[in-house]
Amino acid sequence: MLRFLNEAMETALTDGFTGLRTCGDMSWLLKDPVGADQVVEYEALLNQFFHGVLGAGMCQYDLRRLPPALIDLALATHTPVVVDGQHKLNRFYRSPSMSTTSTPNAADLNRKLRELRQHS
Repeated sequence: MLRFLNEAMETALTDGFTGLRTCGDMSWLLKDPVGADQVVEYEALLNQFFHGVLGAGMCQYDLRRLPPALIDLALATHTPVVVDGQHKLNRFYRSPSMSTTSTPNAADLNRKLRELRQHS
């Protein structure tokens, strides 16, 4: 994926665009389930890629289809997040190097999303 993003970035800049915007639907995780460590690693690599480049990326996690614990892990890997179409500073951010000892459930995730919706 990172190789693809690098190539797409180069093509966009060569073609005269000022950057690259990408959006990925993470429902592919339903077909090819991965462990929590792989999700955190993937999101951390995307953060590294988009830090300092002329671009922005967004990964969409469907609350109706993906396990709450997986979405909670992904949520924790980003400082900015979009919740209900609103850009928010993520107060639940954790560095990917920090391990988590708890397994969030739907109630935990819903509480966090509710708090993010209420605060800027």
